[in-house]
Amino acid sequence: MRSNNETDGLDRPQWSLFVLSWLNEQDRSQAWLARKAKVHQMHLSNCLLGKVQAGIKVLSRLEDAMGMDPGTLLMAVRESVAEPRNAEK
Repeated sequence: MRSNNETDGLDRPQWSLFVLSWLNEQDRSQAWLARKAKVHQMHLSNCLLGKVQAGIKVLSRLEDAMGMDPGTLLMAVRESVAEPRNAEK
């Protein structure tokens, strides 16, 4: 089952949708990624659900496990919380 904000009713962080999509494309599970990234499975699940914020250390470990360039997920997190520069106050 494909998971996204429109189908599961959850307000997931944008970076987590990217990770979940990657897992789906790679035919991998969250448990596999947690083991590979050396992150507790429940913590990864809570981060992906948006229940807790993922720290830099967790994001870095996920990037390594996924074979991504360093900073890719961190930039996605920053973009999702940053205010537009020209936003009216």
